[in-house]
Amino acid sequence: MGRYDTLVNAVIGTIAAIVLSFVPFSTIVGAAIAGFLEGPDTRDGAVVGSAVGLLTFVPFAFLAVFGLLFFGLAGIGFGTGPALTGSLFAFGFFLVLFGLLLLVYSLLPALLGGVLGSLLAREYPDRHARARGLIGMEPTVGTAPSTSETPVSVTEHSAGSADSAADTHPEESAEDAGQQDPAREQ
Repeated sequence: MGRYDTLVNAVIGTIAAIVLSFVPFSTIVGAAIAGFLEGPDTRDGAVVGSAVGLLTFVPFAFLAVFGLLFFGLAGIGFGTGPALTGSLFAFGFFLVLFGLLLLVYSLLPALLGGVLGSLLAREYPDRHARARGLIGMEPTVGTAPSTSETPVSVTEHSAGSADSAADTHPEESAEDAGQQDPAREQ
């Protein structure tokens, strides 16, 4: 995959993860969508999954920091004088620890989801090609559209040799050759 396709797939997965953020581990679902669109290679799925995790971390971290700062600046848990310094240190430590936990919460499940999505793309290549075509992307190398979706022109069936006509209608070729079909004699 090109970088542009990977970025587009990561943004699509991030949007899905944010929309489904009320569901626990929504980054797995978003990254699985991105991994499925990325293709059957598990390495590419892991890359796009980690990109979804990092892109999903940004709005989650913004909301978390906004909430922590709102409650922190509102005076909850802060002391006065020398206790203020200790409170600010504890608040900063808690903020960094919470940020790291949020990064792990959004990155590791997204990595797993990206790999699972790429495995699904490997298992269902027709649906993978159809999904990429639906969003305006070319099918990835190694995935061919299904035979039911391949357009067949009328000229391919009408133009052919006599052998191909004999294969499709054996009773007509027997009459043309002057032979009798045993099934018709009865």
